[in-house]
Amino acid sequence: MKLITKSIDMPREGSNLLLISRTRFRMARLFLAPLNLLIHKGFSSHRKGKTPLGRAMSHLLLNAVEGDYPNILVNPAKAKLSDGLLPTVTMRKVIREGAAVMLSWDKLHNPDLGASWDDVLIFCAYDIAGASAAINELGVIRQDGRLTMELPSGLHGRPVHLYLVVHDRDGVSYSSSVYLGLF
Repeated sequence: MKLITKSIDMPREGSNLLLISRTRFRMARLFLAPLNLLIHKGFSSHRKGKTPLGRAMSHLLLNAVEGDYPNILVNPAKAKLSDGLLPTVTMRKVIREGAAVMLSWDKLHNPDLGASWDDVLIFCAYDIAGASAAINELGVIRQDGRLTMELPSGLHGRPVHLYLVVHDRDGVSYSSSVYLGLF
């Protein structure tokens, strides 16, 4: 018989490659854990064979996990909480004063691109160090143009990363998330 399988050196249990891979995966999973509810909605497409969390993990591992072992971190600006083709809004202002976050955006929408005046906006405040995330409770639509949101008590005085996700009125079509910054 002729051997047709090419031998591949797999990382051994004690090797650095395995340790690096496990650390990258662990960092990505720890980052996404508090965001599971939003990720489940934002990545919920009808693609066969891929779960919403699997798609989010894949994006994070390929694009947002940075650094060399043992200093491997997730870059929050490169993380994705949702994926889709729905257009987002253009932010005008994002201000944090104490426990309140004030946001304003352009009300304009382009029906030719799939945007509607009643698309729903979800703002997510995420405290990575505290592993705590919150989203706005009020139904905010594209046409509103602004929102003042009170952060939950667990996020008072904590630095939060803000993200924006837009979905249609039925919650079927989503935009790709937009990172608004650290506040």
